[in-house]
Amino acid sequence: NGKIDHPSIGRVYEPIVATVRVDQGKVSIDSLFIGRAGQQLVLSGSTDLTGGNLSAFDINMDFVRFQPVHLPDVQAELNGHLQLHGSPSKPRLVGDLIVQHADIRLGELMATPSTGWEQWPFVQALQMAMRVRAGQQVWVRDPTFNIETTGDLDLVKDAEGFKAFGSM
Repeated sequence: NGKIDHPSIGRVYEPIVATVRVDQGKVSIDSLFIGRAGQQLVLSGSTDLTGGNLSAFDINMDFVRFQPVHLPDVQAELNGHLQLHGSPSKPRLVGDLIVQHADIRLGELMATPSTGWEQWPFVQALQMAMRVRAGQQVWVRDPTFNIETTGDLDLVKDAEGFKAFGSM
């Protein structure tokens, strides 16, 4: 059992239970559970650590009512499946997410200074093809408005940049 306390996103992830195998420089994650039954993130897959460096990975992520962030300006609960595969210089994220409910405080979010994560080489190299479905109870709020949104967005990130297609 383990625990990760991540104050910058307002979360303590616990319990964390993992079954991992190491064989000739390859780490296989048979399962890594974060959270409790009915509200968890489950990871499985493999990473190649040949020579002590991460050279390749293929990780599956299954979200079940998982709350990845809990801050005053952003709260969300997710269901769905994502796959992160490739290498550190060519990572690719694909899959489908359902936002069960969310509360986004637009004014506070826009005023929050960036931590610079978008400049990390991994994030810069990341390619993405993801469908995000917003169900009921997905709110964008500001002191002057409260808007409930629903709909589907296809999010794409490639060498040309970030794009969103669909309707909300």
